[in-house]
Amino acid sequence: MDPESKKLLEKTYELSLENNEMLKKVRGVQKRAFLVSLVKFLIFVGITLGTFYYIEPYLNQFIGIYSNLSGIGAEGGLNTSSGSILDLVKNLEGKISPKDLQELTR
Repeated sequence: MDPESKKLLEKTYELSLENNEMLKKVRGVQKRAFLVSLVKFLIFVGITLGTFYYIEPYLNQFIGIYSNLSGIGAEGGLNTSSGSILDLVKNLEGKISPKDLQELTR
């Protein structure tokens, strides 16, 4: 092998080692960025669920007050205490006219 080719080969080898080190650093930065975004997402979800957990009683109270004021939960109104939608539909039979039903489906 002539000296010029050998020198060129050694230079290429040094550049490949340097490139490999830079690629490892870039990959490390990518891993850390992914972990940071994952932690941020988990914090966001945790805060959202925690907020809902603490606000839920107030929301239920507000919904109850609104239902009582609008007459939905009253004796002659809709019975929302039933467990399923099918029970709710059965309670609606006879309490809603076909004309009202057509207006609701528009």
